[in-house]
Amino acid sequence: MKITPKQYHALHDSGIIGEGDPVELLEGYIVEKSRRTPPHDGVATRLNYRLPRLLPAGWILRVQCAISLKESEPEPDGAVIRGDETSYDTRLPEAADLGIAIEVSDSTLTFDRQDKGRIYARAGIPEYWIINIPDRQIEVHTQPDASANPPHYASRAVYPHGSTLAFRLDGHTAQLAVADFLPCMGESDRSRDVSLPSADFGARLCENHVHHSHCGDDSVADLRRGVGSAEVRCEHLGSGQHLGHRVAEGVAALLQAEVVQHQ
Repeated sequence: MKITPKQYHALHDSGIIGEGDPVELLEGYIVEKSRRTPPHDGVATRLNYRLPRLLPAGWILRVQCAISLKESEPEPDGAVIRGDETSYDTRLPEAADLGIAIEVSDSTLTFDRQDKGRIYARAGIPEYWIINIPDRQIEVHTQPDASANPPHYASRAVYPHGSTLAFRLDGHTAQLAVADFLPCMGESDRSRDVSLPSADFGARLCENHVHHSHCGDDSVADLRRGVGSAEVRCEHLGSGQHLGHRVAEGVAALLQAEVVQHQ
């Protein structure tokens, strides 16, 4: 079952999803984020320290912070957005605020190319980078086509280790050395892409197999059926089992509360 960002926020506000829980909302599904590896964190640290020096005035980098994209609230490893450090104290950045979305891909390359690419293209984010650790390159996706089925980026350029990547923001051109944003690692340390098939969304924490109408005359009946017949399937990686059941129970409680509210 899909949930709305409003329902997702309610799960956070109630403490069912804790501040440090490794989940994000993707196309209406609560999805567990993959465990970060030392190479992944090394790249994220490089982003945090090195990319802001290259950005023109009026742009900042946010690292692993949520953005609001209608039915999704992903937490990209990097987001180049308009504003300054105070601009988003009371709201999440939206698609129109973003210049570049960035994902660091260690063991999730298929997921980042297909699922995250579809989400960012649908939102119209003009540029999407995948820092591809196993292949030691940066993939730059541009020309988002939100009307395609599925949405995707029409153009993809690959910048290998040793090359220079040029990008533009508000007419300002900057260049970065790809090697400066890749971890130091030997061939034996190359990661293997263990992404699950795109249709399974990797590590979906819970999916209630029920019909839920968000509006209309039958909404109360639909909600009641959702609570009464909720079959919760929890998938987990590592320690996610407890989190998965906690979120599933929270979704059921949220549905029950909406039934009461609609009566």
